[in-house]
Amino acid sequence: MSSQSSPAQTTSQWSDPKRCPFCDAPLDDGGWGFIVHIRENQPCNDEFETWRDRIGGDMRGEWGG
Repeated sequence: MSSQSSPAQTTSQWSDPKRCPFCDAPLDDGGWGFIVHIRENQPCNDEFETWRDRIGGDMRGEWGG
């Protein structure tokens, strides 16, 4: 059993770029700070990948973000 906990709830809106939309942790910034955060926090990375999979078909080609 993993010692890491999953985020309590995935938010439906990302209204504050200074906070993680998955766990509400403060971020240094909404760009690179978010990337660093999800690389260091597996539950948030998992939520991000799920989000990307869900919206993947909504855009032409591959999303570059």
